[in-house]
Amino acid sequence: MDIGPLSSYPHLAPVPMEDTTEKPKILIVGAGPVGLILALSLLKNNVPIRIIEKSESFHKGTRGPGVKPRILELEHFLGVREDVEQFAVHATKVRNYDPKDPHRVIKKYEMVEQIPTTPAFPIGAALTIPQYLHEGVLRDHISRLGGKIELGVELVGLEQDEDGVFVDIEETRDGKTTRTNGRYDWVIGTDGGHSIVRKHAQIAFLGETREAEKMYIADCVVEGLEEEDRHTWGVGEKESVVLRCTGQPKSFQLLFMGTEEHLQLLRTKERNAIEQVIQEVTKRTDLLISEVTWQGEWHPNIRMAEHFKSGRVLIAGDAAHTHSPAGGQGLNTGVMDAFNLGWKLALVVKGEASTKLLDSYELERLPVVSEMVKISTGLHNALRDSVGRPVAAEKANREKKEENTQAEVWFRGRRLHQLEVNYRWSPIVLDQRFADTEAAKQSNPYGAEGHEARAGDRAPDAPKLLVVASPVERHGMASVGENTRLFDVFNPGKHTVLVFVSEKNFAETSVILKALDEFKNIVHVVFVFPNQIPSEQILRQQKIVSAGLVLKDTEGHAHDGYGVKDDCSSVVIVRPDGVIGAFVQDENGIAKYFSLMLGK
Repeated sequence: MDIGPLSSYPHLAPVPMEDTTEKPKILIVGAGPVGLILALSLLKNNVPIRIIEKSESFHKGTRGPGVKPRILELEHFLGVREDVEQFAVHATKVRNYDPKDPHRVIKKYEMVEQIPTTPAFPIGAALTIPQYLHEGVLRDHISRLGGKIELGVELVGLEQDEDGVFVDIEETRDGKTTRTNGRYDWVIGTDGGHSIVRKHAQIAFLGETREAEKMYIADCVVEGLEEEDRHTWGVGEKESVVLRCTGQPKSFQLLFMGTEEHLQLLRTKERNAIEQVIQEVTKRTDLLISEVTWQGEWHPNIRMAEHFKSGRVLIAGDAAHTHSPAGGQGLNTGVMDAFNLGWKLALVVKGEASTKLLDSYELERLPVVSEMVKISTGLHNALRDSVGRPVAAEKANREKKEENTQAEVWFRGRRLHQLEVNYRWSPIVLDQRFADTEAAKQSNPYGAEGHEARAGDRAPDAPKLLVVASPVERHGMASVGENTRLFDVFNPGKHTVLVFVSEKNFAETSVILKALDEFKNIVHVVFVFPNQIPSEQILRQQKIVSAGLVLKDTEGHAHDGYGVKDDCSSVVIVRPDGVIGAFVQDENGIAKYFSLMLGK
């Protein structure tokens, strides 16, 4: 089940930002995918930003190509998913080759579990998208919103007080460097593992660097290989070569682990040296390298920042956590950092929320990132242990262990799709269906499959929602009498208040609307009726029809996804990041949630 083309939904597509001469109050340092998603999220909220990148040209390289289903959902909300997917490789498989016959595939299997799609989970598979192409799409959408990335601009110092951050910046133009300074309300470091923002904010970066465990990575044009899948030689041997398709013609990402002798050869950065190593390890002389577009050596730097916020300085992505690429969680976790932070910054900068709201960024993301680092480190250790084992011992047990070893080393399960990541313990979520202590229980921030939706969880999608009435007609939107879905209703710029209305509580909606009126600048109201109530009866409720989008749940997907019975009423508040902020029953619950969230 697919979400469908975003061109049909102009409220999600890029629109020009409102004209403003206001000086940006937010400085984003670093223009990788995390900084770009944060910038796009803020621009969608009509918050001007400045984003700088110390490199004088945009990065090239496949780097973090795995894009998980949850990230595709978030990019749908931002209106970029359709463009990103143009560069995607779908349904990548792992091919393990026979050590005795390097042309023969001895096993072929899915690397990442593809889950069956459902009304609540419409995206079931991760995609492979070269990072430089992914970033190019994000930059294009930022440009359409009036933003720009300043290249050759580097932050070299910062000092902060209670009201803002003073920064020193060096700009390099045509080989000449000049120094300027400025003041911002907030500085966000998305500038990678060696983050200058983190260092100047004096945030400790805790963990370990494994100098002895090296991997060489290169983007190559390879002749003689089918342009699909992940090709693997040397599982269980002292050296291993992986050639992973990038989706571009004959383009593969090389991952090499092995002897110091071969590493020394690769360090020459010569095309012939890369070709020689690949041929010697794979024993495939037909594999020819015609071009190398990017290359570099990598070793595990498994670290996490002690804090993600220090005063008016915040960090996200690799600036806050570095780890093995095993599991493909790096880019994805960083994007979720940015999407969690963006709407909160917007509310604070606009004066709608107290600065206390930003404390929830660290409180929500730290447990998730901590669990992610454990997962990726465990996968990395399994991969490391599969290379360099004593060959004789491995050979003696190969037939017995082959199936388990391959699955252990390469397979990535559903949980890495990040669809169950949650913030149930967060101080800014509220679930009135349970006692406070029960609602906050969650031992695993990566969640568990098949649980009922609670406050702090990902908000489920629901299709086949008939538009009964809409206060504003928008070109391209589902019109009255047509179907829509919740993922096309959610808005990265506002809270979506889903008011589930039963036949016996029509009158109660007036009280709900009155309670929401105080927050009209930051919410949009959506009424959801069960299918058995005739549209004519709904349209007679003038207060409802004039107050928000009115939908009829024709197949019950919304009621099922949120655990609401047809004959009951409930109010579900979905945050701009697509997370359930609250399950409440009445106007008091609404007031309590927004009091917790806004800090007012």
